[in-house]
Amino acid sequence: MTAHTVPFGDLAIHRSLVGPCGSRSDKALRRSPIGTGGPVVVPARGAWPSAFTATSDEHLEQLAHCRAVLGDLIIQGEVESLAYLGGLEHIGGSLVISSTRLRDLEGLESLARIEGDLSIGDNPDLRSLAGLGHLTAVGRSLFVWANDALIDLCGLSGVEFVPRHLEIWGNKGLVSLIGLEHLISVGGDLSLGTLDFGNESLRSLAALKNLRSVGADFNVSLNPSLTRLDGTEQLMRVGKSLQIRGNDRLRHVRALCGLELVGGDLVLEHNLRLEDLEGLDALKELGGELIIGANPKLEQLDAVSAFHARRRATRRSLEREDTVPVRLPRD
Repeated sequence: MTAHTVPFGDLAIHRSLVGPCGSRSDKALRRSPIGTGGPVVVPARGAWPSAFTATSDEHLEQLAHCRAVLGDLIIQGEVESLAYLGGLEHIGGSLVISSTRLRDLEGLESLARIEGDLSIGDNPDLRSLAGLGHLTAVGRSLFVWANDALIDLCGLSGVEFVPRHLEIWGNKGLVSLIGLEHLISVGGDLSLGTLDFGNESLRSLAALKNLRSVGADFNVSLNPSLTRLDGTEQLMRVGKSLQIRGNDRLRHVRALCGLELVGGDLVLEHNLRLEDLEGLDALKELGGELIIGANPKLEQLDAVSAFHARRRATRRSLEREDTVPVRLPRD
């Protein structure tokens, strides 16, 4: 039997040339820690050697004895069960689960590592992510979008760091972010809603209690059931912009009491019930503009005034009839 090494990302896979996943091997799958230079050893007949797309349960049967897929794994269409993936531990590319008939992710209990993106979207019957309970590493971005029946994110509790972007939007039934309790840092954008699609039932961010930093933009938009930001008390740094827009029931931002740095703009717009900005008192550095507009109940700007008394900053007011103009002291 001839074997060779296939590198991808910061890992390498030894696999044989005899063909993919013919039968389960007794040889254990071993992963070297990132940066050690050691290879990942995959059973001789335990790896699918390239990308794989499944549009039915019958297609997934081909992976029944695989411990690894070395490329992207794309699951879509008529798929109703992931039972054939019970031995899958590692994906060398991205895992995309979209437009399926899945109600849960049972069958992925052995999956520990995804080198690329994890994208779960447009699955109207999906109610739980619990099958991902052993997942500890996502190599790039994590997207959860347009899963109308999903109520929480249970199943993602092993994820502590997302290197690129974490986006959660368009999930109509999502009530909480339970499942993200161990998340400490996001390297890129963290989006809880976008300018076009929010999470209309999202009521709590409490699961973000260990979040310390966001490397790029932090966007909280179009979440009409969200009344406060409790859960973000430990957040200290947002590398680019902080944008809080279109959260109709949001009354205050006091949970941002630990925030010290916003590298870009700080934007608070179209939050119809926002009453004060208490909680921004700890802010020490703002790299862009302060943009406050179309918050009709906002009257108390004491926290903002205190910030500007401590530090030079830019100022921008939105002069609209439904806006409380920002009047800040000049340095």
